[in-house]
Amino acid sequence: MARKGGPKFYAVRVGKKPGVYTSWDEASDQVIGFGGAIHKSFPTRKEAQDWFNAGRSSSNTTNQQASSSSTRQPFRQGPDHPTPQTTYLIRRGSDQSSPQTSYPGRTNRNDPAPARDNSPSPPAPPPAFPRYPIINTVTNNIVLPKKNPVPPTSTATREPPAKRARPNPDPNELIVVYTDGAAPGNGKRHAAAGIGVYFGAGDPRNISKRLPGPLQTNQRAELMAILLALQAFDPAESVEIRTDSQYSIDCVTKWYRGWVRNGWLSAKGAAVKNDDIIKPIRALIDERDAVGARTKFTKVAGHSGDPGNDAADRLAVLGAQLPVVESRLRRWRG
Repeated sequence: MARKGGPKFYAVRVGKKPGVYTSWDEASDQVIGFGGAIHKSFPTRKEAQDWFNAGRSSSNTTNQQASSSSTRQPFRQGPDHPTPQTTYLIRRGSDQSSPQTSYPGRTNRNDPAPARDNSPSPPAPPPAFPRYPIINTVTNNIVLPKKNPVPPTSTATREPPAKRARPNPDPNELIVVYTDGAAPGNGKRHAAAGIGVYFGAGDPRNISKRLPGPLQTNQRAELMAILLALQAFDPAESVEIRTDSQYSIDCVTKWYRGWVRNGWLSAKGAAVKNDDIIKPIRALIDERDAVGARTKFTKVAGHSGDPGNDAADRLAVLGAQLPVVESRLRRWRG
């Protein structure tokens, strides 16, 4: 929906950091990428705070009931109460096994517990970069990357893609990414469109943005999501883009040939709609073709329970709620 005049307040009841925020930029940081996030916008701070407090009070009541119903702990574990380990020993000359319980750190269960180690624990290793799925088109099996990408702190990530040292990719291995567009009120004067690109759960490359420019349509959002997805990859990497937009697939794989022959005019002689997005997409595909990389498009059914498509749709819907941004697309010559 299009935003009306006046400030808005955003209450995040469930998210990375629950609270009331005065801008969507702050609130979106708390909900995007957080599974099960609950948030809502209000025209006044009081309404946002009351809604937020109501959710907190009901959550506290539930927690108190849960804690009161649990009056004892069936098992204690720690240095003073080690976890018993059961092994099964087979007696010589017998076919039956008997369980034997041992206690780590003790020779006998009646021995005193070992001294508590109060030395500081070593720091936890940094979380691994989330792995995204790759499908091998020859075996049709899903495989994982051979190694994690370079961490974000490395200087290699700040270099242009052409200057990065990468192993020769296998053209039969396609990196899967989901794209989607959303446009509440599509076709109406006050429509708002959003872009969603989903690489994987918790992947920092996931995209949720408002469609730039004054023309807010679902078709433009679908195409823009594909463009941003291709821009995120090295030209030498083979990619499979999964989208529920047959229109977008046809634009960049079939119809563009006739438009090129006609000087980017339709069969009726009118200018091709959305050519400012279709042309740069084709330029990226041609660049990938030149180095032997594959660009595959797969049509998926929308709102059918596909986890990747559903995640991309949620990102697009969130993007449609963001403020309007000015378009930075330049007219593509080609």
